[in-house]
Amino acid sequence: MSAITSKKNQGPFLTIKRGSDSHTVSINNIVYCNSDANFSKLMLTDGRVMLFPGTLKSLESLLSAARFFRLNRSLLINMVHVKLIINDKGCHIIMSDHSVFEVPKSKQALLFSAFQ
Repeated sequence: MSAITSKKNQGPFLTIKRGSDSHTVSINNIVYCNSDANFSKLMLTDGRVMLFPGTLKSLESLLSAARFFRLNRSLLINMVHVKLIINDKGCHIIMSDHSVFEVPKSKQALLFSAFQ
């Protein structure tokens, strides 16, 4: 089972439990998450990749209070790490780790309103 907790003066953390092991990651250090069947990959600011033992939908519900945005079926981005939105010949976002993602037309208005 995974849970969101908060440490005094350090912000919210996601605790990921796998068997007898548990790993804690700061939500602020998650750049984006993408789905991989019944697992989700968390891409972190330091370049590490952590596996979350659940679907992207279950991860999205855990992170609902944080500033995460579901860009498409397989991608959940941390709005804090969006560095640039390019709205020319299609809409793209550039993340803090230099990843580039296309924003579907159906999500563009929602994305722009999320930054208001």
